[in-house]
Amino acid sequence: MTIVSAIPVLRTTTALSAFLMAEHHYDMVEYAPPVDVDEIAQLLRIKVTEHADPDAGSTIGKIALRHEGPAEVWINPAENAYGPRRRFTLAHEIAHSCMHRSTDRHEFIDTRSTMNRSESYWNSCQLPRPEGRSLQNTASSG
Repeated sequence: MTIVSAIPVLRTTTALSAFLMAEHHYDMVEYAPPVDVDEIAQLLRIKVTEHADPDAGSTIGKIALRHEGPAEVWINPAENAYGPRRRFTLAHEIAHSCMHRSTDRHEFIDTRSTMNRSESYWNSCQLPRPEGRSLQNTASSG
């Protein structure tokens, strides 16, 4: 396995929160909700860019993990014009950075089909689904 950054693998929100507190004196709970994902990206030295790309197709966002230098996130503004959608996309890309820092895969490209909110959010974040709601209801609610 190749370590791509001095930032450790942070597989849970608890690990991320502890790292941000220890390294940057940033308390995710004190400043939330909502969590400022742009601030977290900056603290993790993740470079975030947003620019139009006519060849992007259905790409919503992507992250490239670098051996040297910061990870780089690109957010497709055409797919993320709605503020909460953009926040979700950036949080999702940050999660790739936190969870996959020591793998041999260094790029993750998320499209409409790979970034289905009901699957991606509830399963990748390992959060319980809201009581009494199906994945279909959850996906359509936000």
